[in-house]
Amino acid sequence: MKEQNYLIVDLGLPSGIKWADRNVGAENPWDNGLYFSWGNVDGHTVDENGNTTDGYSFDENTYVTTFGGQYTSSTLDAEHDAATVNMGSNWRIPTPIEISELVKNTEHYYIDLKGNIIAGPFNYGTNESDKVLDGYKKLRSICFVKKGEVFDYDNRSNFIEFPFTGCCKGNILIYKGICSTVWANSLGIGETKDAQDLYFDGSGELRICGEYGDRYYGRSIRGVIF
Repeated sequence: MKEQNYLIVDLGLPSGIKWADRNVGAENPWDNGLYFSWGNVDGHTVDENGNTTDGYSFDENTYVTTFGGQYTSSTLDAEHDAATVNMGSNWRIPTPIEISELVKNTEHYYIDLKGNIIAGPFNYGTNESDKVLDGYKKLRSICFVKKGEVFDYDNRSNFIEFPFTGCCKGNILIYKGICSTVWANSLGIGETKDAQDLYFDGSGELRICGEYGDRYYGRSIRGVIF
């Protein structure tokens, strides 16, 4: 994998946690980056047609034979943490609590496919974005901006951008531009086949690990650091 220049962004969060400016494997903050099953540290890219470039298939039968598929703990250790392995020992995948903190303590803006701000600012729990974006077909990204500060898309000192990366099932990328899920470091509660994540979509829906995703799916990874 090409070495990436991950920047640390301080959003003034209560815990002091800081976030990377881009997904693992992404050349730019608005790029997809690599797709990972939960607990696996080898990511996979997709081509312009939405197929995995190495032919890897994100399916349950394949997953159970992999490093992550055989992992039995409820939270990821360093050896199974794709952020730690791919970004460096100081980085790691966020916990569900840290994802919740990010969403609740930032303002949210939506970016269209041309890179224009089309909606925001919104705060979590108001349902304002649902009303504005309902029925919107495709988007580039959602930006989480430090509260109380001006959002300038060209000045990346006070926000992080999450692209609508979709997810991989089998060897196909699905839902790009429509929704995205970003892994947390924990399994679903009482569900060893599922893991928690951050979900957002083009209708304005934003869930903080409220539902769990099958571990074998290919999803994005974003690192955090103290």
